[in-house]
Amino acid sequence: MGCKKDSNDPAPVVQNNTVTVDASGNLIFPATIQGAFYTIKGKQEVYESSSLINEVFFYSYMGWGGSTSNFVDLDSVKATNSAGTHILEKQSSFYNWYTHSEISIGDSTLYDNIVGPISWNVKGSSAFPAINYVDNTGFPTLSFTSSGINSLTNSISFNINSNSDYQVVEAHFYNIDGDEKTIRKTISGSSGTITFNSNEWKTDVPGSLSSVAFLINTYEFGNVKTINSKNLYFVKQISKNFAYTF
Repeated sequence: MGCKKDSNDPAPVVQNNTVTVDASGNLIFPATIQGAFYTIKGKQEVYESSSLINEVFFYSYMGWGGSTSNFVDLDSVKATNSAGTHILEKQSSFYNWYTHSEISIGDSTLYDNIVGPISWNVKGSSAFPAINYVDNTGFPTLSFTSSGINSLTNSISFNINSNSDYQVVEAHFYNIDGDEKTIRKTISGSSGTITFNSNEWKTDVPGSLSSVAFLINTYEFGNVKTINSKNLYFVKQISKNFAYTF
């Protein structure tokens, strides 16, 4: 969910007067939030000379409790939806971040089957109460048009429409030697245009570009839910990743 800060990254932008997005595209919650649980659907498309050669589908569940500076033990976390029950694994005995991910190459069945409500079950511990909650929020929609991708001497623009709270577009430009330039830009709200000007990447990636990759994340997180005296966010996220090799 995070990447190193780039010199051209924008400053965080406030959404709904509570949530920000940092320069790496992560949701940053205020100090009053005591946990967040994510359901993420993603799709990656790989192109060669403008022809689609591969599709990868994935989904992930993630969760934490405590505070953004101190994740605490949740004992166990489960997410249940139309695709089944998924047990989230703790990342380590010292890092209380829980995740579960699955991936499929060329087959969208798993991706398509994640629909409807998500039932979250947190067993809880001495540091965090048990949580049972059904997240009925729908996944955000995401549609966009792009221009300029096939001519990398020009600007590249995305016109994005969604019903979500936030859009983050991340661009990776590579030259023939493998040098990379990463730029991230955000849209606060449901729609807008993001443009990457050629001057933004040519400084750090001189010469002919050999490939470019884009990642669009759109987030829907609604209002804070207070459950067992804990202020929680339940996030739905759509990720679209596509890469072009020239």
